[in-house]
Amino acid sequence: MTKAKREKAAKWLRDSAAVRCPDWCVGGHRTGDHPVDRRHFSRWEYQFRPVLMAPKIFRPRKDGSGLHDVSSWKLEVYVAQGWQQFEPRIEIMSDSGDKPIGEGIKLTLRDARKLRAALGKALEVAQSS
Repeated sequence: MTKAKREKAAKWLRDSAAVRCPDWCVGGHRTGDHPVDRRHFSRWEYQFRPVLMAPKIFRPRKDGSGLHDVSSWKLEVYVAQGWQQFEPRIEIMSDSGDKPIGEGIKLTLRDARKLRAALGKALEVAQSS
């Protein structure tokens, strides 16, 4: 159990509509958490830098200099659950530096299974030649 989970539970976790903190949650909840931030999070379960056809992202700087910043892609896959959601979500975030924090794909468990099956099938097709 993490240190954050041993601390006194945040007041919102004691609400009758709140979901109990799942075993996979890293804790760290505070009574003052904004409602949007009242979520259970897993540790970053899987991070990788995929090999892409265009592995670098070039973004114009906002200072009008005509220069560009360069960054690489990173994908992060983890589990999260809102404090009143009945099941967790699988979230896939692209840390490409050009999107606001929190944008990505948020899948129900059912849809995550469908994506797993679709990726498996795509791999079979791609590797059959």
